[in-house]
Amino acid sequence: MNDIEITKNNDIYICSLKNTSIDFENVFKLQDSLTEIFNTTGTNKPAIIFNLEKLKSIDSSGIAFLMLIKNKIEEYSGNLILVKLNDIIKKTLSYTDLDKYFNVFETENKAIDYLKIRAKE
Repeated sequence: MNDIEITKNNDIYICSLKNTSIDFENVFKLQDSLTEIFNTTGTNKPAIIFNLEKLKSIDSSGIAFLMLIKNKIEEYSGNLILVKLNDIIKKTLSYTDLDKYFNVFETENKAIDYLKIRAKE
């Protein structure tokens, strides 16, 4: 079973998490699922929206996974946006000051608009 549904809106990849958690048990499967995007975009400024609407919990390996993905994307001058976070995940990011590290939007449409503006820069 694929843990992420990947769709494409022009040059923006939307990755919708199917699991309710990102933890040590599934982080490597998630990482493998995202390899497809990196193989497709290469160094061509990947733009990825990570829809976390179904996410209810995240442990330290899950946070490390998100940071690793963000760093990898930024190596290629790309952008990672997190969308549809519930209050628990927002608080987790806030407590760790990672809410300042990640770009977070309420909706996919707002994230898409932001990425379109960034692509023009």
